[in-house]
Amino acid sequence: KKTMTSGYIIAHPIKSSVVTHSLAGRFTNSGKDQILIGKLSSFEICNVTEEGLEHVTSIEINGKLGNVCLKRDDDGLDIIIFTTEKFRMCIIKWNFEKDSFDVLYSRQLLENLTLHLSNTNQIIVDPLTGTIVVHISSGNIHLFNLKKLLENSKQTNETLFTKTKRKHNIDQYLKHEGFTMDNMVDDDMNLETFVQCEKNYEVIELPENNILDMIFVHRQNEVHLKVLHSVDGHEAAVASYLCGDTTKKLSSDTIENLEYLPTKLISYGEGYFIVSSKHLLYVEGNEIKFKEYYPESNTVIISYSKMDDKIYLGDYWGRLLRLELHPSKGIMMTSLGISETSSCMACVSKDLLYIGSNTGDSQLLQLSNERNDDGSYFDIFTEYVSVGPINDMTSRSIEGTNGDQLITCSGDVQGGSIRFISLGVMLEVEEEAEGMTKGLEKMFSLTNAENCQSIIIFSYLYSTFAAKMNGEKFEKCHMEGLLTNQQTIFIESLPKENSFIQVSHHEVRLIRQEAPYNSLWSWKPAEGSSIQHATMDSMMLVLSIDKGTICTFKVNEKGMHPMSTLEQDQVSSINLKNNLLAITHWNSSNISVVNAVTLKTVLNQPIAVPSDVIVRSVLFYAPENGRTYLVCGLGDGNIYYIEYSMTEQDELNILFSKMMGVGTKPLSLSLFYWKGSTYIQAQTNTICLIYSNNWGRLTYSPFNLSNSSNLVNFNYMDKHGTNVALSYKDSLIFGTIEDISKINVKKLTLPNLETPEKICHHSQEDIYVIGAVDEGPSKQSPSFLYMIHPLDWSILSKTELPGEINDLSCVVFESDPDHEYIVAVVENENESSSILLYLLDDNYQLELVCKHEVFAQINRITAFAKGIVSIENITIKYYTLNPRTTKLEVVAHYVPHIAFEVTAICQLNNKYIAFADCIGSPLILKFEDSKFHHVATGSGSPSLFSIILLSETELLAADGDDNLILYECIDSIMPLHKRLVRGKMFHLGDLPNVFIRGQMKNIDVELPQPFNQEEKELTLHPDQMVDDPQIPKKDTILFGTRDGAIGVIKPIENKETFMQYSRIQDAIVQSIQVKEVIGDDDMKAYRRFQSRNEVIESNGFLDGDLIESVLKMPPQIQHNIAALLEFDLNKLLEKIEILVSQLS
Repeated sequence: KKTMTSGYIIAHPIKSSVVTHSLAGRFTNSGKDQILIGKLSSFEICNVTEEGLEHVTSIEINGKLGNVCLKRDDDGLDIIIFTTEKFRMCIIKWNFEKDSFDVLYSRQLLENLTLHLSNTNQIIVDPLTGTIVVHISSGNIHLFNLKKLLENSKQTNETLFTKTKRKHNIDQYLKHEGFTMDNMVDDDMNLETFVQCEKNYEVIELPENNILDMIFVHRQNEVHLKVLHSVDGHEAAVASYLCGDTTKKLSSDTIENLEYLPTKLISYGEGYFIVSSKHLLYVEGNEIKFKEYYPESNTVIISYSKMDDKIYLGDYWGRLLRLELHPSKGIMMTSLGISETSSCMACVSKDLLYIGSNTGDSQLLQLSNERNDDGSYFDIFTEYVSVGPINDMTSRSIEGTNGDQLITCSGDVQGGSIRFISLGVMLEVEEEAEGMTKGLEKMFSLTNAENCQSIIIFSYLYSTFAAKMNGEKFEKCHMEGLLTNQQTIFIESLPKENSFIQVSHHEVRLIRQEAPYNSLWSWKPAEGSSIQHATMDSMMLVLSIDKGTICTFKVNEKGMHPMSTLEQDQVSSINLKNNLLAITHWNSSNISVVNAVTLKTVLNQPIAVPSDVIVRSVLFYAPENGRTYLVCGLGDGNIYYIEYSMTEQDELNILFSKMMGVGTKPLSLSLFYWKGSTYIQAQTNTICLIYSNNWGRLTYSPFNLSNSSNLVNFNYMDKHGTNVALSYKDSLIFGTIEDISKINVKKLTLPNLETPEKICHHSQEDIYVIGAVDEGPSKQSPSFLYMIHPLDWSILSKTELPGEINDLSCVVFESDPDHEYIVAVVENENESSSILLYLLDDNYQLELVCKHEVFAQINRITAFAKGIVSIENITIKYYTLNPRTTKLEVVAHYVPHIAFEVTAICQLNNKYIAFADCIGSPLILKFEDSKFHHVATGSGSPSLFSIILLSETELLAADGDDNLILYECIDSIMPLHKRLVRGKMFHLGDLPNVFIRGQMKNIDVELPQPFNQEEKELTLHPDQMVDDPQIPKKDTILFGTRDGAIGVIKPIENKETFMQYSRIQDAIVQSIQVKEVIGDDDMKAYRRFQSRNEVIESNGFLDGDLIESVLKMPPQIQHNIAALLEFDLNKLLEKIEILVSQLS
């Protein structure tokens, strides 16, 4: 049976933020200390500043990052050398002229690679000789000379890309090597000479396959390569090689007296440390000089970083140690405290240590020689939020907010946390003042320069008053010169003059901004006239009086001095910036911009809107990225904006224009300042903060409180820069903004650092139930159930379970519809399992109602058809609750034809239920008349780890090789049975641990419409489009991955829409030469389905991240893509922007 869906598009609103690598260096600026942070498929480069880490640029990697090392070049910049999971080595360096990274070298290290393989064990480079050593999963070590490598690579590339002819054998070789096939080599260059040019490495073959670590040691003007490897799995040896023009083996010495197998080598001076889980050894030459045990017996060192003569060590449980070597005292270790568990670390300065974590948040630590009150020798300077590895996930719609909230159980055995993820600006409420905002028109904030305390001016229809925080109470305050019997329409602070301008409909005043706040002067319009609008910049004040007389004044301490008058008609808003005055009108959709000094018109731009839509607000916006915009708020909730530049003739040159929807109600715009950055505050259905994104387009983040308005900065309690006040319903809310972004992530760490494994939502009580496992070094109990409040994230109760939790669910039984039970499955010591039923009391404490013991292993359980379904060994059972005995009773069971271990379970509409197993055999059953009926089964994939039923005939699954597979039902030779066959396939590059239905915002989502289709061939015509139905929320799938990413999968029902974006995707791949790709293959090849010995082209899925990347590409590549599609570039970018906004 063919599916109704043409295809799916996949994107990652939250890309993986787990940190796997961190290295201090200088990458884009030879004069600044920087840090390179490696994540799943990207690098991030940051400057080290007094405020912490400042983002500079990001590098997207095609594929998964393996390992990375650095080599300082002659110009003071570091060359980045890294490998990918598919054994490709890449070398990149910053190019100042292109303002981006150049790919200096990119080659495959293993031939005929078709399997999805693990990362290379290690890659290191010697800073003096430039020798690169790469260890691959076999026992071989490849040695390269960086200088020769780059010279040969340059020579090869110049030859390949300047000739016009090619031979067939070279053609095939180059395909493997990843070159584009145009303009290759001429007839007199054969494959042998080409391979000889490429063959510039040496191979060391070791009889032992289990290589543990490698380092370079400089000793007596010689460079030695030390290779740590195991011997027979019980002992360890260090093989030593002398590096020169050729590599010479010096020795291979077995390390004696080891209590545990060593895992790492750390070079130090002319020797090196050998790291094991019990102690450290320091070796010089072939002699062990010192030995020292760790302060804690169960220490497992997993990361380290060096600074001068100190080495910092991080262990599996987050313990941080400082290591020093004294000539006579030997090894000295100091316990510095507990940090996040570090997957990597980097000393960015003498007192700043970066902790990169792949299980939780990364940290920047301020090191100290003095012990803190908590016993540690550091303070957390900054934390960098990460979602962490996602074990489980659910969603919940929250009333009064702008969308769904996602909740994840994140982390692993090293520790974890619960993450609350929501769209928009997250306000943490600290104080509330009731009854002050009823009838409020506008709020203004004034900050005293001496004590940084804020005063809020409240403007009502016929009155104005001021209020401030007095101790812990917010109350009215007296300002002698303030106009209180009129509505205030404008206030502007003049910090240099220590005063502020107040404008009402009938008067303008300059008021001193310190007690007693007396008026310095006032100005009134002619009798019978009223001021409608006001704007000010650089001591120039512009007023719109009556219907449209615009008057310009110069303002100082002595008064207002008229400059010019301009007659306009029906003015709806004005804004002044750098002598440019923008004007909009009630009776026109045009924007006019005039020079406020010369009154010369520099722009008259019409906006294509319906005749009944009015421009309600206009604003100049100059964010810190150097771009300039003119932004208009329309009466229908849309924003129209222009990016512009000024010519030498003082003409306004439009660079780009766009319409953007942010709400449905009329828009009011004003500037908002936060942490040294400038934003636009747009008031519509709720408050939205608008800002310029990385590619120069305006985007927005809504506040998490619906129907909020009048946002102002409000500093109190010596907290300035992040504290705000806003009106919400009839209250004034005070709170803190930690970050302004489209997506907010908050963390809740459980009291004893247990790892949350399972989560479900108790709908009757509206709380989250968390199943957590204690895996820490001081393990006290197998697992617990936590009750979590969904709004303030407080822990309501904690219950210890009698065994380790395997699964968790909430269910309302048909026999007891008034109660919702919490169902937990725990594993007992005697290889049996228990199904536990709990009810909540009025204090959120759990009361055990039923304990049902089963002498079998229960891995999975789920609520289904007003009962529960469990998997007991290989039997599927359906339970109901007997209300009289409060015991569970088996109503139906099903034994599959193949014995299988269930790894995933899901259900659809309480009618269909699906299972996946460890051998890749999905199964769909139908539950009817209290019986299970076979629908379809399949095979042919590795282990399936998570599944979701899209319909009764479609099953989406994720396998152990990081592929997505859409199984579809087809008829089989058995009349009543169907087969599940693989249909659409896609290599995701990460493993989804959980699928759920829903999306991150409660709005109807519509994918961009396709262009016109004529005679069954797509033509890209900008004005003719075909309709595409809206996508129901229930058909959108979210997934959380092992590496901490959250993705979205949206169906595309319309065939023309899918074909349209397929063509865009193909054009992107064609426009980027393979030699410019950082990482594995080209983009399309990376998405091929890869499993066992199979490599199959991706089909039925679109790569939304790849399509989004067009917005960040250089203009030349953007033009190339548009030219291939024969379409206008601006319209193409706008189409992609719409798509991106729906996916994120």
